[in-house]
Amino acid sequence: VELAGGAGLVIAVGAYVLPRGTMTDQASTATRSTPVTAAPAAPITTSVSLALGSSRATGAPAKVTLDRAAARVDFRIRLNPADKYPAYAAQIRSQSDLIIWGDVVQPSTEGGDLIVHATVPVDRLPAGTYEIAVRGGANAAALDDLGFVTIEVSRPQ
Repeated sequence: VELAGGAGLVIAVGAYVLPRGTMTDQASTATRSTPVTAAPAAPITTSVSLALGSSRATGAPAKVTLDRAAARVDFRIRLNPADKYPAYAAQIRSQSDLIIWGDVVQPSTEGGDLIVHATVPVDRLPAGTYEIAVRGGANAAALDDLGFVTIEVSRPQ
């Protein structure tokens, strides 16, 4: 009972000693003293435009330099306009023919070109030579090869 009486005295004295002001003054003070936190930065995406070839002909690979700050790379792969399908998938293979990345990819039309976007985490792409293969078809279970492009990935030190 003594504690309850002491607590009541502290509350009463505190209410008397605290500065008096209007509610708007107190609200604006609280607003000004609220720390502002910055939103986390969005991961950096490097964009690389590529054209799909119809064969694995021995041509010079497309040079791809990945920014050290990039978290992912968006391979914007231009397809033949006749290769319009409801479903697409892409794979990236190493020189030893290991699949290092693969997924369903979404098509879009950009500037009249049919494009699929293969967005790949950069940690899957150490420096080296890779082949990107794109397949398309009526559904994910029935895809045909549409073409390939070879890339040479470099990473600045």
